[in-house]
Amino acid sequence: MKSIPMDIFRSLRAEEIKGILRNYHFWAIALIFSAIAIFYYLYSYPTIIFTNDFTSRLWQLWIFEFKSNMHGILFIIPMLYATIRFRWYGILVTWISCMVVVFPYLMNWNQNWINQLINIIFLSVPFLVFGFITLNLKQKERDRRITKEREAERQAYISQVFKAQENERQRIAYELHDDTAQKLLAIANRAQSLLLDEYGKITQPAKNQAEWIRDMVLQLSEDIRKMSRDLRPSILDNIGLLPALAWLVNQLERDDNINTKLVVDGTERKFSPEADVIIFRIVQEALNNIRRHSKATKAIVTLEFAPKTIRLTVSDNGKGFKVPEKMIILTVGGKLGLSGMQQRTNFLDGTFDIQSELGKGTTISIELKA
Repeated sequence: MKSIPMDIFRSLRAEEIKGILRNYHFWAIALIFSAIAIFYYLYSYPTIIFTNDFTSRLWQLWIFEFKSNMHGILFIIPMLYATIRFRWYGILVTWISCMVVVFPYLMNWNQNWINQLINIIFLSVPFLVFGFITLNLKQKERDRRITKEREAERQAYISQVFKAQENERQRIAYELHDDTAQKLLAIANRAQSLLLDEYGKITQPAKNQAEWIRDMVLQLSEDIRKMSRDLRPSILDNIGLLPALAWLVNQLERDDNINTKLVVDGTERKFSPEADVIIFRIVQEALNNIRRHSKATKAIVTLEFAPKTIRLTVSDNGKGFKVPEKMIILTVGGKLGLSGMQQRTNFLDGTFDIQSELGKGTTISIELKA
C-alpha cells in the first residue's frame, strides 16, 4: 500500500520535469547560461581566440566583475530569469550549475582561498535574495489562493442563503394566497350571510357589526394577497423577468404616484431562473428605496442588452444622499438595502455602482457579463 503513493509521486514528478523540458523558457535559460559559461572560459584562456592582449583585457571591465575579481557575476542574469519562470527549482538548479562552472574557473584564476570564499559568498547573495523573493511570491500566491477559496466559499454560502430566502418567501406566499386568504374569504362570506337575515332575527346593530367584519376581512384578505405578491409574484415564475419588472414599475406609479417607466434596449436575452430572481430583487429593493426615502416624482428602470454585457440602471430625481466610501458603513448603520443589492450583484459576478448627489437624485447601475 505504501508503494502506491510513491508511484504516484514519481509519476507526478516525471510529468513535472517533462513539462519543464517542453517549456521554451527552459531552453532560453540554458542557452543564456551556456553562452555566459563559454564567455568565461574564453576569458580564462584568451589566447585560444584572442591574440591581442589589449582585446582580451576588455573583458575585465568593472561592469562585469566590479573591479574586484568577483567572478561569475553574469550568471545573475539566468538566475533571475530562472527565478521568475520556475521559482525555487529554477534558482536552485541555476545556482548549482553556476557553482559547477565558476569554481574550476575561480581555482585557476585566484589561488587565495579567502578571495575564493568571498567570491562564492558573493555569488550566493543573489541566490539568497532571489530565494527570499521567491518565498514571498509563493506566500502571496498562497494567500491569494486562500482568499479566492474563501471568497468562493462565501459566495456559495450567500447563494444558499439567497436560495433559502427565496424558497421560504415562495412557501409563505403560496400559504398566504392559497390558505390564509381563502379562509378570510370564507369568514367574509359568513358575515355576508348574516346581512341577508333570511329569518329576520338579526338586529340592526348586529348587521352593522357583521358588515364591519365583512369589510375588514375583505380588506385584510386584499392586504394578504398584496403581501403574497410582494413576497413572490407569480408573474415572475409564470411569465418571466421583463413582465415582472413592468409590474413593479406599474405598481410604484399606481400606488405612490411616481412617474415611472421601464426602458428595454437591445435584443432580450434569457437569464437563468436564479438570475431572474436576483435581478428582480435588486430592482424591487431599488424601487422600494425610491418609494420610502427619495421623495422623487420621476423614476426610470433601464435594461440594456449589449453584445457582451447587460446593464441595469435604476435612477430617480429625488433628494439624493451622500454615498459613503465603503458599503460597510451603510451595513453597520442598519441600512441593509444597498448592501444587499451589492451582495446579489457580486453573486452574479457583476459590478455595482451608486451615483448620488444631494438634490439631484440617485442612479444605481449594475453591469453583468452576457
